[in-house]
Amino acid sequence: MNRKSCLNHAPMRAFTVSQTIDAPREQLFDYLCDVSNYGEFSDHYFTDLRLERLDSYGRGASLSFRISYPLGRQWGDFALAQLERPHKIVAKGRIGRIGRVPLQATYELTTVGHGMTRVDYTLVTEPHNPFDRLREAPGLRSWLKFQSRRALRRLARSIESGAVTGQPVRAAAG
Repeated sequence: MNRKSCLNHAPMRAFTVSQTIDAPREQLFDYLCDVSNYGEFSDHYFTDLRLERLDSYGRGASLSFRISYPLGRQWGDFALAQLERPHKIVAKGRIGRIGRVPLQATYELTTVGHGMTRVDYTLVTEPHNPFDRLREAPGLRSWLKFQSRRALRRLARSIESGAVTGQPVRAAAG
């Protein structure tokens, strides 16, 4: 692949990671609709989490965060944009320098077996700037996939053990 084709590629390929969790779909839906819970299972790669509005539950609930990866760190934010109870949650936001890279994260919840739910998490970004596309090329996608898989495992552990701590995420000042 030559340099020119690397800089002109399409948006980052979407990736999906899955985890089966021993909990009813409605319980997981309610848990994931509250963005203040996200720090509990994703704080290993999301840091400095802040609520963007006081109401952390439901459509419009938003969160800002810093993501630290091996080649740097970036600020990002997202808001819950679409909720289809009890099977789909779509969050839309931005990440990167001055928030110029749109992202979309989707949780799809499917009942499997008695009282169990399969969570499929899909992430896609759309870098338009050549620098942002180049930044994603050397491994950011695989790193994010690895961290997302780990987050779903942590989510399963906390939900199944009943050890949901409900650690509050602070509201952004100002």
